[in-house]
Amino acid sequence: MTTELNILNKHFKKMFPFVIKVDNITLLETNDTLQLDMYVSPTHYAEMSYVEVHKLISEYMLEKSTPLIKTVITDWNGRTLNLKLIANVTKDTVTILYGLDLSL
Repeated sequence: MTTELNILNKHFKKMFPFVIKVDNITLLETNDTLQLDMYVSPTHYAEMSYVEVHKLISEYMLEKSTPLIKTVITDWNGRTLNLKLIANVTKDTVTILYGLDLSL
């Protein structure tokens, strides 16, 4: 799935500016759930930790990317997209630690 991953990685970063990298694709058992492991910034990771936001973004991504994904992953029936988000380990320029007398 290296080629498929490269294609989705390239297009997802253009389609969804919060995606830093699509790291893995897994087609789960019955071909109705596609799991995408994606790196996002720590800020976006925190935003997506809210169930309502995660659901809204997941539905949006499913709607906008289904045609692309179905051309790349032909076994997927297009029903469910499961997003597994991973916070990118690079520190944002402005963090909660900014201005405090603390060091990491």
